[in-house]
Amino acid sequence: MIKLVNNTVLNTSRYKIPFFMFIAAIALVIWLVLRLVLWVDVGISQLSLAQAIKAAGVGLRFDVSALCFLLVPFLLLSILIPNSWRGKSWANACYWRQSSKY
Repeated sequence: MIKLVNNTVLNTSRYKIPFFMFIAAIALVIWLVLRLVLWVDVGISQLSLAQAIKAAGVGLRFDVSALCFLLVPFLLLSILIPNSWRGKSWANACYWRQSSKY
């Protein structure tokens, strides 16, 4: 939707990303940054390129499996909430309150 505010055209349509995808992206980015910081802290020269790639693959596999366990409560909550309630502010508060428990 386009609105005029002070003779300025604004696009007020918001790109909506599902909540569980937002949580997944944030978790993966944090874990990736943490893995890179630890790798630099240990010393980049301590691992060969093949070992670093293998470690990154194992770490990514671990991150995805941990992410599956992290997202289960959010996915269950989204299954239980009817479609008519999804746009309500209290339903969004439930999602964020659920995320603060973990």
